[in-house]
Amino acid sequence: MAMGVRLGLIVLVSLALAGAATAAPMTCVVPAAEGDPAYAQGVMALTESALRDLPESCVAPRRQTCWVLSDLSVAQDQAPRPDEAIEAATRIGAEVVIFAGLRRDGADWVATSTHLTRRDPQLQPPIEARSTSAQGALRDALTQVMSRLSEAQLSPGDAVHFVWPPTSSDDALLAFFEGCGLDSRPEEAPAAERAFRRAIDLDPAFTLAHKEYSGLLRELGRKSEAAEELRLALERRPDMAILLSNLGAALADLEEFDEAEDALSQAINLGTDLLAAAYAHNNLGLVYRRQKLLDRAMTEFERARRMLPRYSMAHANVAWIHMELEQYDQAQEVLRRVVEFRNDRAALAYAHRLLGDIALRQERYDEAVAAYQAALQVRPDYAMVYVQIGYTEKRRGNVSAAKEAYTAAIGLNTDPTATAYAHNSLGNIYRDEGGTGKAAAEYEAALRIMPDYELARKNLEKLTGGR
Repeated sequence: MAMGVRLGLIVLVSLALAGAATAAPMTCVVPAAEGDPAYAQGVMALTESALRDLPESCVAPRRQTCWVLSDLSVAQDQAPRPDEAIEAATRIGAEVVIFAGLRRDGADWVATSTHLTRRDPQLQPPIEARSTSAQGALRDALTQVMSRLSEAQLSPGDAVHFVWPPTSSDDALLAFFEGCGLDSRPEEAPAAERAFRRAIDLDPAFTLAHKEYSGLLRELGRKSEAAEELRLALERRPDMAILLSNLGAALADLEEFDEAEDALSQAINLGTDLLAAAYAHNNLGLVYRRQKLLDRAMTEFERARRMLPRYSMAHANVAWIHMELEQYDQAQEVLRRVVEFRNDRAALAYAHRLLGDIALRQERYDEAVAAYQAALQVRPDYAMVYVQIGYTEKRRGNVSAAKEAYTAAIGLNTDPTATAYAHNSLGNIYRDEGGTGKAAAEYEAALRIMPDYELARKNLEKLTGGR
């Protein structure tokens, strides 16, 4: 990419009280009007990482912030108006909004920063910093604006220091920017992967590139590779709590529970990043949930949402525990809160799905389908929701609609577990219709995807007489 392309970003910093005396400032990053949209996501990630290194940091993931803005009809990589930024901050639980821009000016990079607050939504005079490197300009501008804010938020004269630079290679930085600009669009995943790999090849010590690449790999279902990228990042930054929290989540996906618990405990015990610690508690809850230790899981989910009261996924996980205990009223109350927050795409879709699951258990089939459709409006690639629609339609006797739903889940191919479930369920329908050959083919397809899927194995054995 040409170095002469102008760059920009807005840094949305949320200084939000998390409902406890230990609450730390929360930081979110969004694109700026003066910036090139192709670079905005990378600069957001770079700024987010820099702010995480401040004492007692709390930095929201860029994907969450971008989704909130898109839900407010702000186009991806475009700057929000001040009122839109304030609304996004309110949803996330933020108090202060910092705007920072980065652009190319001849041989130099120029970064600007300013801020507003929810109580005083007037933009303050901007601070400008110039450097021969993009990283240098951004560092200087952020240092100045955070120092200015520290006069009100910290003791006067407290210094602000960032761990810098993220990479020693400008070419690696530009490749990283490219990868971040592509990784939020599923159709661009191969190109995003190539860009991240190029950034890492140019600078194997580029911790942030490993981190963002691992996020892409996890979304693609490549769990082992995602965990390996995080391990590589931790070799350089063993003190970075968000890396440990993310590694714990990746290891939980792989059912490596002991290692996951160790990584998550480290993230919590570091005590340097409130958001990473809250995420670690939530992820630890998932570790216990997958081991059917529901009391311990509930304790961790509750800790997570006490630390960050607007942490939607922790709320949704609390609701899941209530649902499993058949405490449906409590579950629905918590899930409605997640829907009201509307500040996390994955959590919002999951909340609608759980509302559908509760309605399905109570044989309120129309309500179940409506809830599942609401989940798909938020996340059209949510394959497991199509599986649940299939279950619902079959239970109310609409076999044709059930087939369509299972076929849609298989066609998405975004979740191996959902795909296997859909094949098995299609097999059951064909079996009941007398289509033995078609049923066997579906069970076999399920087992190719999930070789340890015992229900599909038993179905196939019953169908074939154990042959």
